[in-house]
Amino acid sequence: MDQNIHIKLKKVDDNTASCDGDGTHPLIYLDISEGKVVTCPYCSRQFIKNDEKH
Repeated sequence: MDQNIHIKLKKVDDNTASCDGDGTHPLIYLDISEGKVVTCPYCSRQFIKNDEKH
């Protein structure tokens, strides 16, 4: 069975991302200072540091 899975990758300007799963789990903070994709252990939302220069 094929499933279409869409994962939103949220770009964050700071070295820390916060996630509360839109109110579905406790607020947590994730370190994204290394620029790698990090995944929330509660809801699997993914974050990456925004490296675009303004």
